[in-house]
Amino acid sequence: MPNTLLEGRIIPFPMRRVPLACLLVLLAGEEPVGSLVKRLHDDSEDKKSWMALAHHEEPGEALRAVRELLRRDPGSPTGWHALWQLADRVGDFPLGTEASQRALDLLAKAGLLESVDRTEDALRQDYFTRGLVHAERQALLRRRAIRLRLGLETKKIDERIERIDIEVRRRAHPNPAGLQAEAEAARARGDWRAEHGFLVDLAYHDWATAAFREGYEAFRRVLEIHEPHRREQKANDQNGAARLALELALTCTGSERDELLEEALAHAETALEEHEVNSVGGPADRVRDHCVLAHIRAALGGEDEALAHYEQELALVLELRKFIAIEGDQALRIFHSVQDHIFEDFAIFLARGGKERPPDVQRALGVSEVGRVGGLKELYRLRGLPSPSWTEQELPLSEIQRRAGSAKAAVLVFWAGSREAALACITEREIRVFPLAPPEVLDRAAESFARVAFDLAAKDAAIEREGRRAFDLFLAPAQAAFDGARRLVIVGAGRWGRLPFAALVSEGKGPLRERYLAARFEIAFAPTLGALTAERPVAAKGLPGAFGFDGTGSFAPELRAHFGLQSLPALRRAEAESRAVAAKLGGRALLGNEATEEAFRRVAAEASLLHFAGHALIDDEDGTRSALLLSPSSERSPSSERPSSQDGDGFLTLGEILELRIAARLVILSACRTARGESYAGEGVGGVARCLLAAGAQSLLLSLALVDDAKAPIFVGHVAEALAAGSHPAVALVSAQRRMLGTSGNAHPAFWASFVLHGQEDLLR
Repeated sequence: MPNTLLEGRIIPFPMRRVPLACLLVLLAGEEPVGSLVKRLHDDSEDKKSWMALAHHEEPGEALRAVRELLRRDPGSPTGWHALWQLADRVGDFPLGTEASQRALDLLAKAGLLESVDRTEDALRQDYFTRGLVHAERQALLRRRAIRLRLGLETKKIDERIERIDIEVRRRAHPNPAGLQAEAEAARARGDWRAEHGFLVDLAYHDWATAAFREGYEAFRRVLEIHEPHRREQKANDQNGAARLALELALTCTGSERDELLEEALAHAETALEEHEVNSVGGPADRVRDHCVLAHIRAALGGEDEALAHYEQELALVLELRKFIAIEGDQALRIFHSVQDHIFEDFAIFLARGGKERPPDVQRALGVSEVGRVGGLKELYRLRGLPSPSWTEQELPLSEIQRRAGSAKAAVLVFWAGSREAALACITEREIRVFPLAPPEVLDRAAESFARVAFDLAAKDAAIEREGRRAFDLFLAPAQAAFDGARRLVIVGAGRWGRLPFAALVSEGKGPLRERYLAARFEIAFAPTLGALTAERPVAAKGLPGAFGFDGTGSFAPELRAHFGLQSLPALRRAEAESRAVAAKLGGRALLGNEATEEAFRRVAAEASLLHFAGHALIDDEDGTRSALLLSPSSERSPSSERPSSQDGDGFLTLGEILELRIAARLVILSACRTARGESYAGEGVGGVARCLLAAGAQSLLLSLALVDDAKAPIFVGHVAEALAAGSHPAVALVSAQRRMLGTSGNAHPAFWASFVLHGQEDLLR
């Protein structure tokens, strides 16, 4: 089902206001960062230049420029205020905390707090009118801090923040009976705006719970509200009605199905006419219109019309990508234009073919690749760096096939559309596409098996039952195509980010330990297909570096509360694991108080391998609460000298990971859930992993679930021994998995199936 993100939570799409396509601010014609910096060198209090940097469409480049300017001249209150806003945009909570304290002190001394308060209010109003809920909330929080410093009341601000939070929670966890009652009460008192809002929320709840008939009926009532809505809202309501009518039609047969499809078509064409012909709304609105029209036309048998809508939708999305500045911690994830499943739905449509249209598998793979590559390019853009050359090149399928043959590998590409799923298998001999069960069926199987596989109380019978079911759904349709391979390279499985592929159970009569997928194949994941042919970088010369930190330290109270350290246990074996890894690989171990952010940053830039054992704080919904926990430095740089959260607070956040320069061929994170993070259909990796890849890491060994403090040193020790013997990371991983399987006390999947290998190159060598 199409959906979008609102402050890290999934809610149905489209929104009541301006579509929140990844909470974008569409900005065109920005002045280059360099010229703004030049003006600020001439006049350090050029407020317009500071604010232009704060809202620049290249947030990573702007953030670095502002930091450098403040290092040279730390006395600019407007500069610190700009840094505060940029920290909010990229979701760097520690940096935002530091910048806010400095900004408030200097603004107060300069007597500028009142003017800044008015500026923040105007900015909040702008965000409100554009429907940028996350950005509005951040502006409200900044304004609240300023007003508190001025000694002014914040009641209205607090109420607005509370309303935003309630709205987010209500949409994430709606109460249908309550929404119905509130809609009826609003109608009785003549409050058409409130009635409209409650009915739309109710309709999307019905959509999310597959109650399509009730949802469409709610939208019919929405369209009967004749009060003077903006034309944009009316057009969006027509789009919503079209989507619900389409969903309902696809559950019906005969004349009812045909009638509903015609109704859906009428709603969608009305919306497109308003958005396109009458110039109501923006490009993101037209994306949604073409999306639903493509599905309706396909359902009606109009394949040529459906193809035209898919192509227009794709062209609009690619145009949008040229002019975006991302708000909130979305910048640490992805430009999420796959919210409409455009790339995956279009790929499946192309691969399936039609009555008069032959399957076009090569183009289908290329379309799905556009979505994956776009996510990585956004991260490079956030860092202010050019994207790798392979992200701009045509997909080299013939080269991938050749390399797959040399490596005895099969590349498996998953497509998860709004209603269909498919698996493309690329081998040296052929490229074939296999239809899979509907995405929601795969979702349930993946979640069910993950619960069993990572539950130490689960018995072999339950593991075998759920593992066989998941194997049959995800891989069995293509089994004959990849059976002769030695290595499976998986692309696009991000929707099923918790599924431990290594523990899937194939059919047969042998012992369970011999039928796990890891007993038959090496398994690795790639972020994109193009990355498989990337040029191999020059190998780092530095010694391997191993960091071990048990999680105990003197952290700043505000940061301790924000990251939730109160419940973290001490990891008694983390330091011993890192010491053993360093010894086996001939590297250096930095343990306890030596395992600081500064040391990690320094070693990462030169080490040939990087290992970390400790706590990872992973929040799938809020990227500002994700970090690797390192030792807080005993001596921290004063904020007036170093405007950065890189001052040794102990939290290596996603934003700071993006700023690392990692030279290592392999990064091993022996910490809980480091392979997790928000990810979407068609992707392979999110959160910390995506940031590490963008920072330069070539391969990552991460964990899908909780890491056992007693077993992890054993498993990672096996990996280190294989690496020391010269094994490829994929070989080292499967060697460790099989050694664990060979010992009865270590054979449970929770001890070995959690670890997964992600790579940008070298997986087909």
